[in-house]
Amino acid sequence: MAVGVVVDYQFSLWNKHWYFSLPALAILAGVALDRIAAHHTAGKLMAAALVSYLLVESTVAWLLRVFLYRWSLQTL
Repeated sequence: MAVGVVVDYQFSLWNKHWYFSLPALAILAGVALDRIAAHHTAGKLMAAALVSYLLVESTVAWLLRVFLYRWSLQTL
């Protein structure tokens, strides 16, 4: 994500090319969350917190996109 932000700042490639990598990033994130959740109760709590955070941020990004038509790195 950090590399994507730097590249987007220079070349504005986010909307053009970075979407092709999103399925792979989602799969890798799922694998990482599975490994985190395998570490007893603390891992399960951390994985649940991360999923909750991503759910809230995704919902806010969707609402901004739908109702305010804002499209930037802040809403992704």
